[in-house]
Amino acid sequence: MGFETSLVDACKEMTSQLNKAEAFPEQEQDCLVHAAVIGCNTLTSLVVNRDFRQTLDDLYKLRRENTVQVREILSNLETFNEFLEVERKILISGGFPEYLASQIVSWSNDVRQDVLERARTPEEIVANVGSLTDQACKLSSDLKQHRQEEQERKRGKRVLRKIKKGIAGSALVGLNATAAIVIGVTTALPTAGGSVLLGGAVFAASGAIGSGIVGSALSEGTANSSSGASASA
Repeated sequence: MGFETSLVDACKEMTSQLNKAEAFPEQEQDCLVHAAVIGCNTLTSLVVNRDFRQTLDDLYKLRRENTVQVREILSNLETFNEFLEVERKILISGGFPEYLASQIVSWSNDVRQDVLERARTPEEIVANVGSLTDQACKLSSDLKQHRQEEQERKRGKRVLRKIKKGIAGSALVGLNATAAIVIGVTTALPTAGGSVLLGGAVFAASGAIGSGIVGSALSEGTANSSSGASASA
C-alpha cells in the first residue's frame, strides 16, 4: 500500500487551491492551474499503480466472501449510519481533516443505493480512474495554454471538484485496505450504537462505496463536459 497517502495529500491540496481561488479572484487562474496539475499527476500515477490494482482485487474478493453482511450494511439504514461513523474515524485517522471526512461520508451516503444495486469490478474502476485522468490532464493543459474567460473558469472549477471527488473515493479504498491489514478482517468493530460490525464486511463495503464515489465523480464530470460543449456549440 502507500498510494492512499499521496491521494489524501492531493485531495487536501486541491481543496486548498479551490478555496483560495474563491477567496482571491486575482489569483484564480494560477490556483486552478495548480489544482489541475495536482489532479493530473496524481491520477496518472494512480492508474498504473500495481498496489492500487491489487487492492481493488483484494477488496472485490472480500466483498464476494462477505456478500450477505455487505448487503446488510448497505440496505439497513441504521446499520449503514453506524458504518458511516466507522468510516469517518478511518478517514480522519488516515489524514483527512474533519470537514473533508464529513464531505466524503456525505458522498458515501449519496452512492449507497447505486452500490447496493451493482458491484463495480476492478476493471471498471481502473477504467473510471483512467477517464478521470484524461479529464484532469486535458483541463491542466487547457489552463496552462491560455488564460480562461469567466465561464471557462467556472466550468474548470466544476471539473476540478469532480476530479477531487474521484481522488477522495480512491483514497477511501486505500485507507480501508490499510485498516484491514492493521486491524484484521475478522475483527469485530464496535460502533457508536453499541453494536458490532465484522471488519471484513466493513472494509469490503467501504471499498465498494469508494469505488462508487469514483464512478459518481466520472458521471458528473461527463455531464458537465456535455453541458459545456452544448453551451459553446
